[in-house]
Amino acid sequence: MTVVVGVDESDHAREALRWGVAEASAHGRDVRAVLAWSYLDQHGPDGEVAFRADYGQADAEAALDGIVDATVADAAVERVAVNDLPARALLEAGADADLLVVGARGLGRLKGTVLGSVSQQVVDHAPVPVAIIRAGGGGATGGPVVVGVDGSDNSVAALAFALEEGRAHGVGVTVVHASRLDPDPDLIGAALDRCDTEGVAVDAVVVEETPATALLDAAEGASLVVVGSRGRGGFAQLLLGSVSRSVVNGAAGPVVVVPPPLRSHAAAG
Repeated sequence: MTVVVGVDESDHAREALRWGVAEASAHGRDVRAVLAWSYLDQHGPDGEVAFRADYGQADAEAALDGIVDATVADAAVERVAVNDLPARALLEAGADADLLVVGARGLGRLKGTVLGSVSQQVVDHAPVPVAIIRAGGGGATGGPVVVGVDGSDNSVAALAFALEEGRAHGVGVTVVHASRLDPDPDLIGAALDRCDTEGVAVDAVVVEETPATALLDAAEGASLVVVGSRGRGGFAQLLLGSVSRSVVNGAAGPVVVVPPPLRSHAAAG
């Protein structure tokens, strides 16, 4: 059982590593830090790297050791430096993980996209849940886990993940169902009936509002927000749905995007 974290010298990658280590500890899981490098993508522990024609695997491993030791010195972390494109390296390393963790730019609500190209590719294609962590955006300690549900199988998978998070961290779970047109008051109960709620305090919120706005409002003071990658209104050509994208871009703290069950099953097969 493993949490895989993509690392480099950036502040948001270091924040992702700290968050990933704490998350793994709460669940009793191992941590694997992955650094991708290439001839044109060289790394050092402090980010100050002069281009070297002889840069190689040993240099990347030394850089990774420096990053991990400076960020989470006392944690047991498996370290893997991979000569590959960053997104592909993370997707391959995390294919059988419990969770993939990536850093993101810390722009915040209404300030634009937070995902860089690597993070976006990982979120779009990972067969496992992906946590997006901003620099300085660790979430409210002790705050609830917030999750959105719309009745889709993907949202029930997100709900199951959120309940597991609440159980592991000893916090409540706020389940949000929102629609501008007649939200279904029975939908949350039906979704909860499909999940294990033992040991978790659940607060149900049904609101006549756009789903993204309702989730971002509920996220104020949350320790984590969980969304399915696509809901009932998703278009097949869009890998990350509009609600999920709005939450990823707008939430101040960590967000986990849970893939559809079919994507996970296909990867497992």
